[in-house]
Amino acid sequence: MTGVCAFCHQNRELTVHHIMAQSYNGPNTPDNLIPNICRTCHDALENNMNQNRSLAGAGRDFQPQQNFVIGNVTAQLRTGSTLLDQNGLASVTLDSAIYGMRIHHQQTGENYIEAAMSGNDVAIIAGSPANGWVVFSIAHQ
Repeated sequence: MTGVCAFCHQNRELTVHHIMAQSYNGPNTPDNLIPNICRTCHDALENNMNQNRSLAGAGRDFQPQQNFVIGNVTAQLRTGSTLLDQNGLASVTLDSAIYGMRIHHQQTGENYIEAAMSGNDVAIIAGSPANGWVVFSIAHQ
């Protein structure tokens, strides 16, 4: 489908972007999709989401990467880790709209992580009952 990209405002072939990636069990529901994004902007978002995550180990957070650009939109990339509580839960609070996220379990490398977005909060639920760190990379406005 051709149309105007929501990020670069160019008339291009469009796709959709999953905020919580399909590889991390992200659903095909409207609240998890960013429609009307061209492949160029989609690739910019995906590449930036993955670039610093491998450096973030347990207990390490990075200053948000400012001014990473998706089309005409200036975004931030926050990469870090959070410790799960005794119930296997953790949350990350952001002050703006979320464009995408990657989360994995630091100890096992498992991608079986559930994330629930409510407003600008991301609640992380580990796929394992064991305590441990989860590493995240979140693109936001």
